[in-house]
Amino acid sequence: MSLTTLYSSDNNALSIITILLIVFLCLLLSIGIFILYKFMYEYGFRILKKQSNRDKELNTRIEEFYFAKSLINILSILGSEKIGSIIVVSRKNDLSEYTKNGYKIEGTFSPEFIMSIFSNKKSALHDGAVIVSGTKIIAVSAYLPMTKNIIDIKYGARHRAALGMSEKTDSIVFVTSETTGLVSIAKEGMLETLPKSNEVLEQRIFRELNINVF
Repeated sequence: MSLTTLYSSDNNALSIITILLIVFLCLLLSIGIFILYKFMYEYGFRILKKQSNRDKELNTRIEEFYFAKSLINILSILGSEKIGSIIVVSRKNDLSEYTKNGYKIEGTFSPEFIMSIFSNKKSALHDGAVIVSGTKIIAVSAYLPMTKNIIDIKYGARHRAALGMSEKTDSIVFVTSETTGLVSIAKEGMLETLPKSNEVLEQRIFRELNINVF
C-alpha cells in the first residue's frame, strides 16, 4: 500500500471522527439547551403561579378588609339611629337550611343596601336576617332558630334568634337593638353587648373576622 493511500485513509478516519465528535457535541448542546429551557420554563411558571396566588390572596384580603369596614359603618349607623337589624356572617358551616327560608340573592355587601332593608319597616325584606358568605350577601329576610335558653328580658326576638343561630352553627351574628341602639354579637352560644363606642366596635369586628389591618 502506498503512502498516499495510507495518508488518505488516515484523513478519512480523522474526518469521520471529527464529524462524529461534532455531532456528539451538537447533541450534548441540544440536550443542555433543552434541559435549560425546561428548567427556565418550569421555574418561570412556578414564579408566575406564586405571583398569581399572591395577587389572589392580596385581593381577598382587600375584599375582606373593605367588607369589615362596611359592616362597621352600617352597624354604627343602624345603632345610632336605633334601627333593629340582624346580620349573619357565615364561617365553615353550610347555611343553606337557613337561606332557603328567606330570599336568596347574590349581591355586594354595602351599607346603603343594608340600610334600605332594615330602615323600611313596610318592606317585605325588613323582617328576618341578612346572611353573608365571604363578603357577599347570599340571603335576606331569612328566619333563624330561636334559642331555647332563658336570657335577659331586655333582649328581644332578634337577640334570641342571633343566639339560637350561634348555638346551631359556627356563624357570627351581629344585632342592633332598636331600643338601646347597642350592637350585640352572638358567637358559639354566647351573646355579648358591646359598649357604645365606634372604636370598640371596629376593633372587635376586625378581631372576630380575623382581619389584619394593613
